[in-house]
Amino acid sequence: MTDDLNYYLVTLKPIDSYFFGGKETFGEGADDSLKNYLVNSEKFPQQTTVLGMIRKELLKITGDYNSDFKKYTEKNINIADTIGDFKLDLNKLENSKTNIGYINSISTVVLYKKDNEDNEDENKLEIYTQIPFNYQPNFENKELKPLKFKNISSDSGKGYYLQDDDKINSECIKYNSKKYDNGILFKFLELNGKNNDYIAETKNINEFKDFKEYSDIFIENTNIGINISKNNTDNEDGYYKQTSYKLRNNSAEECGFCFILSLNTGLEELNKKYTNKKYTNIVNMGAENSSFRLEIQKINSNSNLFDNLKFEENTITLMSDMYLVNDDYEKIRENSLLLHTELKNFATINLQEFNHKTKLDNQYKFLKKGSVIHLKENEKSEIENIFDDEKYKILKKIGYNKYIIMGDEK
Repeated sequence: MTDDLNYYLVTLKPIDSYFFGGKETFGEGADDSLKNYLVNSEKFPQQTTVLGMIRKELLKITGDYNSDFKKYTEKNINIADTIGDFKLDLNKLENSKTNIGYINSISTVVLYKKDNEDNEDENKLEIYTQIPFNYQPNFENKELKPLKFKNISSDSGKGYYLQDDDKINSECIKYNSKKYDNGILFKFLELNGKNNDYIAETKNINEFKDFKEYSDIFIENTNIGINISKNNTDNEDGYYKQTSYKLRNNSAEECGFCFILSLNTGLEELNKKYTNKKYTNIVNMGAENSSFRLEIQKINSNSNLFDNLKFEENTITLMSDMYLVNDDYEKIRENSLLLHTELKNFATINLQEFNHKTKLDNQYKFLKKGSVIHLKENEKSEIENIFDDEKYKILKKIGYNKYIIMGDEK
């Protein structure tokens, strides 16, 4: 299938440790005080973070970028043609400004692993993402298999029970989410990059044998200290503990983040010099302005990242974080057999008025990628209609609200 878009593989390799914040990034308090805070980085960047970064880079590519936004008005430069006037309003999605200029869409951010000792294809990337929450390593720890849920009554009460098909004569045990590990990534895609011409090869994977624990990829880096108050004295309320992350990179193996960027053809006409070679730069992202090596390489594939993935029947699996308004979330709960999910914080701020002690009023909850909705009979279309509501279109465009329903990516 052909279309009028150009597709690019965007990779982001952390240069050192990085910090991507959620609600817990920011202290809350009066202007003259510093509050205690324990803050933990997210492992992956938010979709809005990479979108902001790529919009800035497009302005650099076109030669229009200026760190002082007033200069755009003074020089009568219309940057909206290049990057749009995008603004996400989760309070009322219908009010969001959805124009992203030359950007048609960005995919969900995933993790790549590169074998630096691969002599056949030095540019081949193995692509990993979060396992569905209903998958776990089998008792031999050789492959991921789905948990088998049974909604039954027993002496200990009615609830959800598990049957372990790998163990002979096993009995149903009551499901306890705390006993199961969601910190696992599985390989679902390879990008073959011979001659710097990337081709996506998505395989139909039903038995997930290539998987890694988060600890195999992510290294925690903890900093503990005391903030100094305005009069340069220690502040007993200024204690902090901050956890950031590094990726395990060495001479034999490289890890980083990546996503697929699709651009309307107009920008390609402006920048033909990047058609046949990589655009590279050092970019800063996150709450601590962490540094990453950015590479943008044109690819000749327009397939979705999650084509051909198949999961359990009668389930909906979230391949990205998902935002739902409260009424829709309640409808999902009412029309589902079981929600196998976790929530994460998302906050929006006005950068012109923000300082680290500002109380964040615009705080939202997202369903985490990997969450699984177990469907009741004949309720598939009801939930699918909610997910496909027009108001969520802009979220899908920037890599949120992606899901697979009984094997079909949306």
